[in-house]
Amino acid sequence: MFEKEGTVKKEKALKHYNKGLSFYEVGEFDKALKEYIKAIQINPNYAEAWFNKGIIFSDMGEFLEALECYETALEINPNYTDALVNRGFELRRLGKCSEALECYENVLEVKPDYVEVWINKGVALVDMGKLNEALECYETALKIKPNDSGALLNKGFIFCKMGKLSDALELYDMVLKINPDIIKAWVNKAMVLGSMSKFQEALECYDKAIEINPYQVDIWFNKGTILQNMGDLDGALESYEKALEINPDDAELWLNKGMIFGRMIKLNEALECFENALNIKPNYAEAWYKKACIYDMMGKFPEALECCDMTLGINPNHAEAWVNRGMIFDMMDKHSEALECYEKALEINPKYAEAWAKKGETLEDMDKLHEALECCKKALDINPHHAQAWYLEALIYSKKNDKKNVLNCLSNAIEIDQSYIEKAKNDDDFKLLLEDVDFKYMEGEI
Repeated sequence: MFEKEGTVKKEKALKHYNKGLSFYEVGEFDKALKEYIKAIQINPNYAEAWFNKGIIFSDMGEFLEALECYETALEINPNYTDALVNRGFELRRLGKCSEALECYENVLEVKPDYVEVWINKGVALVDMGKLNEALECYETALKIKPNDSGALLNKGFIFCKMGKLSDALELYDMVLKINPDIIKAWVNKAMVLGSMSKFQEALECYDKAIEINPYQVDIWFNKGTILQNMGDLDGALESYEKALEINPDDAELWLNKGMIFGRMIKLNEALECFENALNIKPNYAEAWYKKACIYDMMGKFPEALECCDMTLGINPNHAEAWVNRGMIFDMMDKHSEALECYEKALEINPKYAEAWAKKGETLEDMDKLHEALECCKKALDINPHHAQAWYLEALIYSKKNDKKNVLNCLSNAIEIDQSYIEKAKNDDDFKLLLEDVDFKYMEGEI
């Protein structure tokens, strides 16, 4: 009798389990989960139901709950290989890479030709920074299955990390020969080409990926970044807008859209984008900083200062915000406060050329010429192409009546940026220089 009752229970549990499978196949995860729970309530030792319940939790991003399900399945059936594999997967996602590795090694002892596990082991090793060991895992997977797209993609990722970009491109091309519809291969190839400044080729790869799936936000985002690098601001704006149609709650997209408007000098539109980003993510330091920059451009210095303070309240090590704060104080003729800001920035990043140059400008305004000159030299040691630092040096040498150095520094500034010719002509500190034969020769009048 008990045996018959047990059989009936198992059959009832199986019905709910099969219903769960059907719901899962059509993407109705909530209904599938309810069916697996019913199956488990009827038969608590139903390892497959626990396993499938874990898969749904994993799909929902509930990694701890998924892990508990796989562990329960393994308590019921210690030889449940797939549950052990998935346990390793969740442990890695939870940052427990050493424990994940143990799971994968246990599986590989039983199934040494399990390609997916070799790949998963490689991913865990990458997370641990063990690139060479990870590479060995992917190569082992490829010996078992030479055309495995996952192993090829992951091996390409390792080559990228190692700076072997051409080798990575070869692997991504291999994947695309096997299956031209693998979006990740197009995206990875585009990212490599972008890092090599081959923007047009990268753009073509993103377009291929968009043909396959036009609803993937990160592809539109990356395409926008490439177009921005190419100077096509309208195209970049269109890409970010496409991405925002898919996900209007992405703060980073609003930030990037605002930055495009900033470059277009459409300041009100930029401000609106940064405010949208902050409505979504109030502690977004970069959005507060960009908002400060727009207020700067509008000449609204108190508002800019407030935004800088918000940035630094969230991230006290935001060197650019310290420099911006210093520039605002300079605009308000508060040079001592400005100097403190530049020094803060330089504590965070001693190689920040712009901070040295701005500190030099402030010291020059305070007639501390020797100290200002030292700051210019520091900026130019870091970045010899910093036109404003060369121009500032010329200005300081002009105050010292050192014509030779004035002309030399001014020549360097103009070589980098031609706009400094007109700037020098309109600068009172260079009045005596305007009629000088050497200056006229330098600006091309002779």
